[in-house]
Amino acid sequence: MEDKLSKMRTFFNMGNTLPIKTRKEVLIRLRKTIKAYEYEIISALKKDFNKPLAETYMTELLMVYREIDFQIKHIFSHAKIKNVPVGLVNIGAKGRIVPQPYGLVLIMSPWNYPFLLTIQPLIGAIAAGNVAIVKPSDYSKNTSLLIKKIINEVFPCEWVDVILGGRSINTKLLDQRYDMIFFTGSPIVGKLVMEKASCYLTPVILELGGKSPCIIDEDADLKQAARQIVWGKYLNGGQTCITVDHVYIKKHQAQTFVDHCITYIEEFYYVKDNLSSDMCHIINERHFNRIIDLIDPLKVVFGGNYTEEERILEPTIMLDVNENDKIMQEEIFGPILPILYYDELDELIDSFKQKEKPLALYYFGKQKDKIHKVITQTQSGGGCINDVIMHVSAHHLPFGGLGSSGMGAYHGKKTFDAFTHHRSVFIQSNIFKLNYRYPPYFKITKLIKRYLMKS
Repeated sequence: MEDKLSKMRTFFNMGNTLPIKTRKEVLIRLRKTIKAYEYEIISALKKDFNKPLAETYMTELLMVYREIDFQIKHIFSHAKIKNVPVGLVNIGAKGRIVPQPYGLVLIMSPWNYPFLLTIQPLIGAIAAGNVAIVKPSDYSKNTSLLIKKIINEVFPCEWVDVILGGRSINTKLLDQRYDMIFFTGSPIVGKLVMEKASCYLTPVILELGGKSPCIIDEDADLKQAARQIVWGKYLNGGQTCITVDHVYIKKHQAQTFVDHCITYIEEFYYVKDNLSSDMCHIINERHFNRIIDLIDPLKVVFGGNYTEEERILEPTIMLDVNENDKIMQEEIFGPILPILYYDELDELIDSFKQKEKPLALYYFGKQKDKIHKVITQTQSGGGCINDVIMHVSAHHLPFGGLGSSGMGAYHGKKTFDAFTHHRSVFIQSNIFKLNYRYPPYFKITKLIKRYLMKS
């Protein structure tokens, strides 16, 4: 491991990744290679957890293509040295911001969107001029193997290398020294990554998770809200870090909302009373058993049936859930939608302030003053008003967590910035002799006092 990292540092220190033209060319080559392997990518995701073709295109391939096209288009402007003012007190001098790569970065990705969440940050690392160790999840084995094959075709191993394996490999990787770490995964592992990074004061970006709530107000269009929430909740089998974890609604509206949800679940995921292939499987037995254990049969109003052998759980709705129920004690990360009641929006917002900050927060309602209140008085990594999940599709909206849901952000320009140190450089002129700053200080003291009195 040490020898591998040493060779990568040498490759970086020789300046091989610095020319912007070289970075752009390799990103173009990466895009072409991904395009050539589209069928294999679709097949690998199908094998790993029965990912439907449409979801693979929407949530894996399309978002990767959009990110790589954005970085290719803007790489020269993002990497350009920028002149900035330095103030009258520094007359004659110049200020410059110089975007520089960190160096050797470690990218650790999860299993739920294994292609997207590996390649998307890698695009930023390459655009910014870094070398990278990539560690995809061991749970999505087929996709991870294919990622390694694609990367090996595009990059020399001194530039990007893919390391496969389980927890022991993760431990060995985290014991090494990097110039930056980008991790996507659970808060528990995120804490370990941060602890290991602290040994070398390595900067980190942590994209974690949490229990992302959704508020449905009295004036919301319940039918439209149900349609969007059902899609977002059961997308990828509920295994999405920004999915709606649970819903808050007024008690008198709950049954109507549930009825709409059932209508759309049946329309989206059933064919003649049988669950269709558009429903993803749970990734592995451990996660499957954990999710099943969260179900309270007495509160299930739809679904709840499962096939253990294939790790299939029906889209499930639980009604009359309260904060003390088992399902509310951890991130669900599966196709179960708990519905809770609330009385007043202000009280609900106050209760959020006592909890960990989620990765996303969603609100359905029409009143501008309430929308403003939710936006300004709650905290989360991101979120949507009258929609779910779609904030991740907008390049100019940074994506990231807050507190226990993560730190740092990426997407679009922020993807480049995530892997870039913006170095401040002050260039002094030899023309002006700025004697005012040198002792004895009695002259400059008088000038400062005069300036302060005027201001």
